Amino acid sequence: MHVAFLSTRNDLSGHRKLISQLSNELSANHRVSIFYPVFPDVTVMRHMRKRPGVLGTIKKFLVDCRNVLGTPGWRYADLLNGKVKVRAYWTPRVPTRFLSGLDVVIYATPFQALELDRSRHLVRHCVYHVQHDQSITDAHLYDPSLVVKTYHNADRKIAVSMMTSVQLQKMGIRIDTIIPDGVDPSVYYPGKERRSDPPSVLAYYWPGEPRKGAHHLLDVLQTIRRRHPELRITLLTSPRVSVEGFESVHSLREQALADLYRAYDVFVFPSTYEGFGLPPLEAMACGCAVVATKVGAVTEYARHGFSAWLCDPGKPDQLEEGIERVIESPALRARLSANAVVDSSKWTWKEAGAKLNAYLEGLFLPQGRPGMTDIAK
Repeated sequence: MHVAFLSTRNDLSGHRKLISQLSNELSANHRVSIFYPVFPDVTVMRHMRKRPGVLGTIKKFLVDCRNVLGTPGWRYADLLNGKVKVRAYWTPRVPTRFLSGLDVVIYATPFQALELDRSRHLVRHCVYHVQHDQSITDAHLYDPSLVVKTYHNADRKIAVSMMTSVQLQKMGIRIDTIIPDGVDPSVYYPGKERRSDPPSVLAYYWPGEPRKGAHHLLDVLQTIRRRHPELRITLLTSPRVSVEGFESVHSLREQALADLYRAYDVFVFPSTYEGFGLPPLEAMACGCAVVATKVGAVTEYARHGFSAWLCDPGKPDQLEEGIERVIESPALRARLSANAVVDSSKWTWKEAGAKLNAYLEGLFLPQGRPGMTDIAK
């Protein structure tokens, strides 16, 4: 079977990590390729509520070019096992020569669905791997009805978490199965005993997307800092972002990111919405005591008060209380840390890859091919 993953254009997207890891797992039994675009997403711009214009398009293209030159080939190339073929393209749509003869192409956004519309006949199966409901997360940028229509018209759909599946089912969209994220236990594992008093805190601060809860987080951390000036608080953030009074780190490769988790006692994740929510799982695998919101799959892989301290999303008072409890109680930190390693061990890329492999092989069992419908232009 020849399987291709179509990458998003966002070079910082966790989706690229996901498809790199799943590609590795599938490549043990199948031919696997990754196609990633360099040119700005014309399909996305065409459907934006407020289009960027000529100058905006040129600026985005130059930024994309800079990103590619800065990370040639593939941002997560160091994750790949050497069997996966990575191909870049500079055209507004994935070239038909890339798609011709593919057994399966797996894509992740509504706009990739639009992009693939004219070439779907070249591929035996197109599979929509839904990361999160973009009719909610991107409603300020795009027409939500168009996003929902692309979900309905996809032939095959898998979700990254139970929460994502339930959200789509509420819109009458059937999900075939759930293929979750995972961790690589050879990279994400607990370090030697390094618990400190006062504990060190690492917090996920991502101001570019409102759903990441950065505004809540900063207010909470400033309050915590006033009460506990001796605390070491570091922000894991996006590039070129700094906050006065806080150390910040960004753009880390896998091994460096795992080392960072192992160097801290507490990890704080303040998102108000996620499809899965991978950072808390990675931090748990490294032995952090995690304070996180109940978003995405967090409540599936973490148990409140047992392997993580969980808060309602968008409730900064709960987030503040959770951080206070964890930093003030060495016993609670130790309990969360030990149990986090156990709970997170059940969520691996190997297990996710096995589920995806079984699903894809099931598509080729003698059961007839479903009819295909056109996606709205």
